[in-house]
Amino acid sequence: MKVINFEQKNFDDFLENTLKDWKNDSSKILVLGIKEGGVYLAENVFQVLRNSANQVDLKFIKCQRPSTSVKKKNEFRKAFIQTIFKISPVIILDLLRNVEHYFLTKKSIEYNREIILDEIINFNLYDKIVIVDDAVDSGVTLQKVNNYVQSLAVKTTKVKSLAVVITSNNAIVTPDFYLYKDVLIRFPWSLDG
Repeated sequence: MKVINFEQKNFDDFLENTLKDWKNDSSKILVLGIKEGGVYLAENVFQVLRNSANQVDLKFIKCQRPSTSVKKKNEFRKAFIQTIFKISPVIILDLLRNVEHYFLTKKSIEYNREIILDEIINFNLYDKIVIVDDAVDSGVTLQKVNNYVQSLAVKTTKVKSLAVVITSNNAIVTPDFYLYKDVLIRFPWSLDG
């Protein structure tokens, strides 16, 4: 699968075109970023929408496997891998991304996820909610967050999702708005970014 670098200008243009109808309707909007990858992108969406007639809030949500919360992050290992990646040729990095993607898509999907909020969010306060993530692989995280938000928001609230890329034809959910499909993206916050 082709690997491309995240281009801020392309994403900015995508947001301007995608969200143009959201910018001028005097709605109360929540931009809900999915941690970790969706944080930076949600901040971008927030900046586009807050310069409009709307009242816009920015909040974050985490959706993770229960086992993830007990694992300790090894900062030394992360720094070591980043150092190796910085000196590796792009062709090797692209190959490694494809190998990782291949194995991730071949293993069975783990549907068990837990929702973690930094703060209580009253979803009923909003006319529109846009859930933002960087990439949709299996689609489980996006589906879990979407179902969670839909279960707590009033029926009149429009809930939409936005991602930069869909990496799999087998994703169980497709975001409402996306920039790319069937590519892998090297984001600035990636280990090889």
